[in-house]
Amino acid sequence: MESNENVQGKSLVQEVREANYNPFADNVKERDYTRVSAEVNLDDISAPIPEPVYQAQRLGTRGNPYDFISGSDGPPSGGGGSKKEPINPSMSELPPHERKMAAEQLVDLGLSGYEMIFYFVNKSLQI
Repeated sequence: MESNENVQGKSLVQEVREANYNPFADNVKERDYTRVSAEVNLDDISAPIPEPVYQAQRLGTRGNPYDFISGSDGPPSGGGGSKKEPINPSMSELPPHERKMAAEQLVDLGLSGYEMIFYFVNKSLQI
């Protein structure tokens, strides 16, 4: 076996050529999908890009955009005697026993959420 032959049959010169391979030294193969298919004028390139115009969306015709929350035209009244509109108007259509059950489930959900937060805070303090 010759001294410049490698175990794989490559010569030392071939290994050096492969190690110093430069892909930019080869000629570029031009194919159909590499050709530019768009036509661009020089005037289009130098023209400024128009700025977009944004308009705020209006939630309603009323002046205050948060009026839809309370369902009234004015600010919520804290005075005595006036009946307030419910936050969720569809709940007023439910029978009383279903409203009570929904309220109990909401309280249970809040308490279980508070219990989970309390648990995770205690675990994080232990770590």
